[in-house]
Amino acid sequence: MQVTAPYAHSQNGKIEHYIHTIKDGFQTLLVDSGLSMTFWGDTALTMNYLRNHVPTSTLPNNITPYEEMEHIKPNLAHLWVWGCQCFVAIPQELRTKGGPRHFEAIFVGYEENHIGWCVHDLQGKNHFSRNVIFNKLVPGHSSSHHKSNPTSTCPSSSTIPPFPSSPSITPPPPFSPPPPPPPPPALHVNHTVKGQAFEDSIQIRDERLAAHQLKGPHPQQTLSTVSNFVSFYATDDLLHSEFMDNLDSHEPEAFSSFCLLTSVDCLRFQHTPHYDLCKAPESFHEALA
Repeated sequence: MQVTAPYAHSQNGKIEHYIHTIKDGFQTLLVDSGLSMTFWGDTALTMNYLRNHVPTSTLPNNITPYEEMEHIKPNLAHLWVWGCQCFVAIPQELRTKGGPRHFEAIFVGYEENHIGWCVHDLQGKNHFSRNVIFNKLVPGHSSSHHKSNPTSTCPSSSTIPPFPSSPSITPPPPFSPPPPPPPPPALHVNHTVKGQAFEDSIQIRDERLAAHQLKGPHPQQTLSTVSNFVSFYATDDLLHSEFMDNLDSHEPEAFSSFCLLTSVDCLRFQHTPHYDLCKAPESFHEALA
């Protein structure tokens, strides 16, 4: 075995030239079909298949490699335009009642020692079938030329716009973001008597809270968060508990005043309750009270 020098590709001889031939061939197929480079493996196998079915100068009498191996001339009737649109027949065992009989796909190659064609459906799966209808004038569905006219291979002179005598480059206009959508119209609400009274009570509560607002935010938590979870009747116990360590920046009187201000009736917490707190409530109204 003779090892070649680094980057001396010419020392590989014919095999290196054959690799370049396959490479140039599959790039040509990709450009002609308009498909992406994700199909390069299929095009490389197709080019290798085609090279084995055409004559070569390295064999006597210009015979094909296939003929040299199989001792028969190859049949080229099954060759089609690579990457064209095709429609594959769905086997009767897989058809649904009233469903389609064919599905659209892209022709992507052949297989050795098999009669049929390799196709690539629009869902990205490969299939092998012998019942295929080819539309060689239309590229595959993934091609950027899919919407072009399939009957004409080149545009006519009447469709080509004239080249301007003095071309001028006009810069594109600056990009401006679209205007924001208009705000939705305000919803008009007709309050009932109880609804209006409730809204007025909320407004009075907010005004009282704003008038007695403590100056400066608390570094750990606010009194509004605490009052949502703490019963007002446990205020005295709360002020002497360990929980007050997080509220040492507030005066106890301010905390009590805040709890009382959260209710519309500031004096109702000072009334003597007419129920026993030592037993569980017997009804929903007692629990609500």
